[in-house]
Amino acid sequence: MGKFLNLGCGNRFHPDFINMDIVSNHPSVVAHNILKGIPYSDDTLTLVYHSHVLEHFDKIKGEWFIRECFRVIEPNGFIRIAVPDLEKIARKYLALLDKLSADPSQPGYDYDWILLELYDQTMRNKRGGEMMEYFSQPTIPNEEFIYAQVGNEARNVRNQVLNQKPNKSFKSKIRESIDAVKSKLPGYKYYKIGKFRQEGEVHYRMYDKYSLSMLLKKVGFVNIKVTTAFESQISNWSSYNLDAENGIVLKPDSLFIEGQKPGI
Repeated sequence: MGKFLNLGCGNRFHPDFINMDIVSNHPSVVAHNILKGIPYSDDTLTLVYHSHVLEHFDKIKGEWFIRECFRVIEPNGFIRIAVPDLEKIARKYLALLDKLSADPSQPGYDYDWILLELYDQTMRNKRGGEMMEYFSQPTIPNEEFIYAQVGNEARNVRNQVLNQKPNKSFKSKIRESIDAVKSKLPGYKYYKIGKFRQEGEVHYRMYDKYSLSMLLKKVGFVNIKVTTAFESQISNWSSYNLDAENGIVLKPDSLFIEGQKPGI
């Protein structure tokens, strides 16, 4: 078996992979900032996989990142990518728009949510953005629609919101007090927004099957294939439970795509 790398793994990792993220919350995860490059020599890895990572780079850095992946993959090795699927979200938006246009008396809850999927993670200027405000409602009328769109991560966020303790910690209160003082300084508001938007939460680009295929082709990958959470050119992919588990897709709004580095 070759070397498999799982970049930006978060809490989803597997012992057969080198699991890497900017912060390690588990002994199986290597802490590394991929903005500094992938810490492996040329042509040394059989597979580089990353899920919902590429969209956090702008166009120029995104291409650099994919070139880094290409560099470390061995000849005939593979890249596998999952990103939010712009086409899927846009088509859902248009379908909901048509539905409401035909009958404006229908509830627009699903339409409101799909708009957030389209723009909130690119436009937000604070942690959680409008999505977090949506999850903080006492009652969410279209919870099941949201979970079908974005998976159990949304359910987990909702549970965290419902179970959070109302009393803030002493440290939290101190931070808020300091922030209140700093907010009176000229330009602090804009500094805070800029700092937040550089911390990695914001999405800087969205992809569909055409744009991502063209990026992989530009970098040098061949045999580019749009696939599913369960299917892959990589042997036994489903057994790793990285894109799906127990038959359930972890991030249903994803585009899954693979490419191969040409052999020598």
